[in-house]
Amino acid sequence: MKPIAAIAIAFTLLIIDGCSGEKKESEADKKDHVLRQQFDVMQDAEAVKQTVNENMKAQEEQAAQIAGH
Repeated sequence: MKPIAAIAIAFTLLIIDGCSGEKKESEADKKDHVLRQQFDVMQDAEAVKQTVNENMKAQEEQAAQIAGH
């Protein structure tokens, strides 16, 4: 009977360890997701900044052409 009890205890501990491992992974995934969101926002902001700068440069060139410079 002792080997059966030892197997049951080991199996129970493996299940508990597996569940806590899944929880730790999901918490890590949440942190990674939040960081990815922040990086995505920063990249989007940089893309918008570049687009605005390009548009302003084009408008300045058009204004210079109209002014005859």
